[in-house]
Amino acid sequence: MEVAYGKLGDVRAEGGKVTFVLERPVADLPSRLAGFYSMIQSPKAFTPSGDFAGKPVGTGPYTLVNWVKGQRAELAANPHYYDAAPAYKKIVIRVIPDANARVAALRAGEVDGLIDKGALLPGQVAAVADGFRVVRSPSVLTHYLTFNASREPFSDPRLREAADLAIDRQAIAGKLLAGTATAGAGFLSPVFGDLAEPGPTVRYDPGKARELVTAAGAPAKPVSILISSAETGQFPYTDIAEVLRAALEQAGLPAKVTVAEATKSVMEAGDYDLFLSAYSVPNGDADYLFRRFLRSDASWNVERRLGYRNPEFDDLIDQAAAQTDPARRRDLYHRVQRLLAADRPMIPLAYQDNPIVTTSKVGGVAQSVAYVVDLGKLAPLR
Repeated sequence: MEVAYGKLGDVRAEGGKVTFVLERPVADLPSRLAGFYSMIQSPKAFTPSGDFAGKPVGTGPYTLVNWVKGQRAELAANPHYYDAAPAYKKIVIRVIPDANARVAALRAGEVDGLIDKGALLPGQVAAVADGFRVVRSPSVLTHYLTFNASREPFSDPRLREAADLAIDRQAIAGKLLAGTATAGAGFLSPVFGDLAEPGPTVRYDPGKARELVTAAGAPAKPVSILISSAETGQFPYTDIAEVLRAALEQAGLPAKVTVAEATKSVMEAGDYDLFLSAYSVPNGDADYLFRRFLRSDASWNVERRLGYRNPEFDDLIDQAAAQTDPARRRDLYHRVQRLLAADRPMIPLAYQDNPIVTTSKVGGVAQSVAYVVDLGKLAPLR
């Protein structure tokens, strides 16, 4: 509960309102209450062992009729929905892991849309634009390159800087991500508004990168770039990783690419040097990203061997988490991002739009910055 909501003194329900009494301020409490762990669940929905006892109960426009894990889910209109009745009596959600198979199913009329994160590869956007409705929206999704600084070579900050300078972000965003992303700079995506630090610029300077590698000394064996096989079906990570490998080698850092199904176990074993992945913020608040990934005691940082320890960073994010004055919180987060730009535990490569596509028969398609499509707003176009 403390992780979810901060130090709670009391929670009271009275007069149609729920009151949270906090021992100290929690600036992002509204965002935490909007997070997935805040769903209201009946104790009767669980077995004594903690497993779900039956079908989920909710208040949304659709109810779950049938679910086959990893294959499909069938939804039916909720007759008790509190708002206007949804437009469809039934919605079927299919899971199609292969990117080309998804587009083939769309073209064959087997599905009416591809609306999940990465459901449409960046290189497929132009190909389906003729004949289908493509919706592109800014998202909080950012492609990060994470360093394993708990071991050599990237325990040396000079080599983290060299890797940073060796990467041509404009080429990655414009070519490999086919213009569906913009080049990364500050740690926070621009969708965070004034919380994102407007100042940092990222240099592409392979010459300076080579100088740093020469000064620090090239590693004795190739550095490993780890990617997830699951994410290669959402983004062109195989190609991006090859470009990163070539860039590092040009800077004097020999590299290899490792594709793994279970990246969590590889990282926990510390058997990687760089990890390429896309991250988002499900509750929309930056504290989630900083506290979950980079605080000294964060599970991601500790268990996955990032090796990032900076008491100043910890102090700044703790101050920001309790700061309810928006201007002061903004200033604290700007300082945090300047610190991360210097320390480089993770570096942003690109800020990703989320292209989704439907047939011309489907209307009401929109998505939040967390790339969520509201199924209740979907409606047939006449």
